[in-house]
Amino acid sequence: MGVDTFAVLPGNVEVNVVAKVLGKLFGNGHRWGSSGNVRWIEVDTIEVKVYHNVPSMVSICGQDLTNVGKFEVYYHFESADGDHTGRHVSLGRSRAERLAVGKALVDFFGGYQIFRDCDHFDDPANRYEVPAKGPEENSPQDGGPWRELQRRISEVRAVSAKEIEMFKAIATYK
Repeated sequence: MGVDTFAVLPGNVEVNVVAKVLGKLFGNGHRWGSSGNVRWIEVDTIEVKVYHNVPSMVSICGQDLTNVGKFEVYYHFESADGDHTGRHVSLGRSRAERLAVGKALVDFFGGYQIFRDCDHFDDPANRYEVPAKGPEENSPQDGGPWRELQRRISEVRAVSAKEIEMFKAIATYK
């Protein structure tokens, strides 16, 4: 088995929003969709699908324009289970690029990231944590909070070479 990285996001996070943020972090563009007076962000090339008939997990995949390829991560609908309370996003091997994406996800939603799943989860050198954001910020349904979430998604930028470089020293794989 390899060494992976993962993020645990608050339970109020919706998979469609995580997919949009991931798409943007991997360099995909967006456009504004609308119906009547409602506007929302649509992110290019993103697909969410049930993973091999496992109803508690989906894969989120799309184009990785930062590495010119494809990305696939796994989103687990976790329950309150000790250290894994929330939405578990498996980001793949512990590479600097994936560590930078995980940090950006945690910055956006709150929660925590484990850099190497083979090390102690409570070790500060293996963990990045941000206080969880509430449902007003992470999963609003309408009004001003909805528009603010759409604005926040639209402002997400692809992880930069500088952000990736910051994680090279702690990544398991180079």
